[in-house]
Amino acid sequence: MPFGKLYIVRHGETLWSKSGQYTGRTDLDLLPEGIAQAEKLAPYLAKLDVSPSDTYVSPLRRAQQTATSAGLSAFTTSPMVAEWDYGTGEGHSVAEVTALLGRVWDIFTDGIGFDTSSLAAVQTPRDASGAPISVADFPGETIGAVSARAQNFIKHITPTLEQGKNVLCVSHAHVLRVLALDFLGLDPALGSKLRLSNCSISELSEVNGQRTILKWNETPWQN
Repeated sequence: MPFGKLYIVRHGETLWSKSGQYTGRTDLDLLPEGIAQAEKLAPYLAKLDVSPSDTYVSPLRRAQQTATSAGLSAFTTSPMVAEWDYGTGEGHSVAEVTALLGRVWDIFTDGIGFDTSSLAAVQTPRDASGAPISVADFPGETIGAVSARAQNFIKHITPTLEQGKNVLCVSHAHVLRVLALDFLGLDPALGSKLRLSNCSISELSEVNGQRTILKWNETPWQN
């Protein structure tokens, strides 16, 4: 029996993905542009042979809104595919963290917990109505903890894939890269070598007994 396909989709654009701020567990909404991206993605997801019972979405709003805007009316919410908890890096911009460290922060190899006390406080984001959104203030996760979540998810969906059924996961850039590398049996610390654009679709499977990438970071709705 052919092995099924694992489709992974990153959420649409948010305020912080647009501004280049690290967004882990802060529960941002999609921007109107992000909703439009997801709506354009709908006809492509509709062509995928995936049961609603085999569709999984992160509990964070930006992923949930991407799923519903892309036409997914039924799915399972799974904390196993919530975004990485960035700890002290949460909400800070790529530019300011780069200036602080003297180089780009690579969470996959640098880990979490660096001192951000010298950086300006993160400006409170607001939703479409102007109401403030609480900025996540959590201790952060190690790459091992994120990988453990990803591996648990892979164990959960593997019986489905082995039956030749497909699985769809709508989630976030960093956790999806860890998930993909764990699926392939590669070191998740290589995550910074992979790019995932907003509302991109990637496809993984098994060919001749080998886990492989069939498609990566495709945005067919832009064509």
